[in-house]
Amino acid sequence: MRTTIFKTLFKICLLLSCMAVWSGCNDSDEWEQEGMEISCTLVKTVENGTEVEYPIKISPSLSLKKDNTLEGLAVINEIRGSYMYNTDNSKFKIDELVMTELGSPSPYSDAEHMYLGYLRDVSSFKQEGETIKLYFGEDSYLEYKLKNPDDLEEEVPSYKLTGEGIYWKLTKAVENGKIIKNIKEEEDYESYKVFTLSFEGDGSFKETGKFKGYSSTNAIEGTYTANNKQSTIYLTEIFGTDLGESEFGYQYMDTLRSIYSWIYYDGCLLLYYGDNSYFQYELIEE
Repeated sequence: MRTTIFKTLFKICLLLSCMAVWSGCNDSDEWEQEGMEISCTLVKTVENGTEVEYPIKISPSLSLKKDNTLEGLAVINEIRGSYMYNTDNSKFKIDELVMTELGSPSPYSDAEHMYLGYLRDVSSFKQEGETIKLYFGEDSYLEYKLKNPDDLEEEVPSYKLTGEGIYWKLTKAVENGKIIKNIKEEEDYESYKVFTLSFEGDGSFKETGKFKGYSSTNAIEGTYTANNKQSTIYLTEIFGTDLGESEFGYQYMDTLRSIYSWIYYDGCLLLYYGDNSYFQYELIEE
């Protein structure tokens, strides 16, 4: 009797084990083995049938690679991760989504937080002609316009960061998300020779180039190294005249040596020296 019961239980366990293995294999076969190869730009966000209005106008980019990885630009920060999809049932899943940690002023940070929240909840997709929709709920989706692969290498920025006649003037200093200096409130803000930078180049940063400018009282110059794809920049060999600086002037000069990243957004150049810590510059005419 015991032997019969034991054999029956053993068969049941074996059957359940096989079902679990089959289920696991079936789950792995649910996803396509090769990824897509598309690049796109967000043109619309819809939630519960109503178009979403972000705090500011944004146009995040997203690229899906054949090795099932993804990358893109949210609003300020770059994102990377992996994805899986199924063309038969339109399932879409994003895994291991990570991002750089460049802080940004409101409303940019608010818009970025909203967008990434939608993106993390994506569960299905639909591709139609020149658009792809990533759904994060019923009648809720991120709609992207596809880019022509042949044109991707030809894209050039519509703005200039460097070159003759391009001067950047400091407007504010932010540290750990808090404004520590608002230069626009200073009486001498209109003075050209106060907290300005100009970079050698042909519109974009060079791999290695020269820069010049002014602190609170001194003319300064030096060398920079940059990577436009990774948005990195380092200022080195900084020297200048030897007049006494203002209290913030000394801090400014010390901090320039800690700059490691840049972004351009909404007409401003932001040079980062820490998480959510940056100098914000506006373009001025010579």
